[in-house]
Amino acid sequence: MIGDVRTTAEEQHYRTALMEHIAAELEEKSWARCPAYSPEERTRLTEVARALCVRLDRPVRVDVQDAYSMLFSFDRGTSDAGQLDVGRLSL
Repeated sequence: MIGDVRTTAEEQHYRTALMEHIAAELEEKSWARCPAYSPEERTRLTEVARALCVRLDRPVRVDVQDAYSMLFSFDRGTSDAGQLDVGRLSL
């Protein structure tokens, strides 16, 4: 987002809110979609996915769905919890 400048506390609050939203969607539907309009937003969502692996104690997969969104899902592979399966992720 152009002109998007956050303090460290604001950024942490934003990431926590993202994580809670994505975790709820994953628990409800086993997938969640989030907008990602820039490389910085994709990086942020990738870091949120890593934190979700630890929080949920199970592997979470994150894929670039299209130029504007990323798809989170529970990985059904053999990855250990806490490991990020980036799939087709390209930053």
